[in-house]
Amino acid sequence: INSGTTALFDMSAGGDFGGGKNISAGAQIKSLTYEDSVASFAKAHTYLNGGMVFARVSGDTFNLPENAAPQPGDRHWLVSMWLKIANYGAGTANSSNNQVFSFSTSNVNLLAGSMFGLAPITVEGASPSAITIYARGRQYVITAALAKLFDGQLHQLAVECLVSDDGTQQRVIVYLDQLNVFDSGWT
Repeated sequence: INSGTTALFDMSAGGDFGGGKNISAGAQIKSLTYEDSVASFAKAHTYLNGGMVFARVSGDTFNLPENAAPQPGDRHWLVSMWLKIANYGAGTANSSNNQVFSFSTSNVNLLAGSMFGLAPITVEGASPSAITIYARGRQYVITAALAKLFDGQLHQLAVECLVSDDGTQQRVIVYLDQLNVFDSGWT
């Protein structure tokens, strides 16, 4: 961790950091980084096997601080997270509003409002029929590249975005378990 790292949250970090236990709605988790930010849970959560269990209900969010989100003026950013997604990601069967994460100016997956997000189209009992990364108003359907993310195992997902100096092009690179699984090239 260096001074440029922001919003590093570890659900297993107990004590002063607030994790490592069952928590109530509104509970805060403190960042492990130098900028000392906090994030909060919208609903109560059970702590199990080093992580927080999301019960697949509407409005169940982990609300990050604003400095955690990539900003429109950023020219190069990388967001990394560890996820274990059960039930193939299905919160409500056949819904395209099962956001895995979203940094957005809107509360749904509207392309124009999405700074960065990931949303599957889930199918009860089967792998998602589509998996889309939203980045800076563009979408990348990369179902085959991210299918493994929904197998019920623990995975590291990282998404990197580079923006040209004139702001007209971007390149999105997706890593799953430290392997490059998608590169959009400059578009």
